[in-house]
Amino acid sequence: MTSGGFEAGAVWICDGINLDENFKVSFNANFGNNVTTGDGIAFLLQQEALPNVIGGRGGGLGYAVGDGVGCQSAPCPIDPSIAVEFDTFDGSPWGDNDLVCNHMSIQTDGSTAAGATIEGPNCLLTGGVSVVDGLDHEICITWDPGVLEYNVYFDGTQIGSFNGDLRTYFPNPNDVWWGFTAASGGAPQFQSVCDVL
Repeated sequence: MTSGGFEAGAVWICDGINLDENFKVSFNANFGNNVTTGDGIAFLLQQEALPNVIGGRGGGLGYAVGDGVGCQSAPCPIDPSIAVEFDTFDGSPWGDNDLVCNHMSIQTDGSTAAGATIEGPNCLLTGGVSVVDGLDHEICITWDPGVLEYNVYFDGTQIGSFNGDLRTYFPNPNDVWWGFTAASGGAPQFQSVCDVL
């Protein structure tokens, strides 16, 4: 999805999700192998538009402001949205709700700030091991409106859970678009998502 320095990319699925129903999305994500740069990949639920919606580069992970360049959404953060971000860069010096380790958090309305965090941040792997290793990592995200659970699994381990109603974040929860965004920082990074089920 992204390869050069300071780029952002997005892939949107044309069929929407009805948040009144259960869903399960599984995919493999590769976060590249250049440990000197970021920034990561996000799984996004959004209701702004299709197909040309994208947020900022760098720490924006393609859904938030980041450096504010190249945005194709109005305004730059994709809003309303819920992002499960898989962040490979510590953006806390710039006001992001980040950890030093590669981490996951669930963010609302196109913001990476602490006030928009509804879960996390949590390290992706035990001991803070980097996922910028050139390997594919298995990710599974589930939603059950009957018990109000939104769960995130990384390489077979549950790393996050939001117990609340995702539907309250969208004007029309019966028709929510979904897909993936990503961004790179100051150096090239090849990141990809594949085997989406």
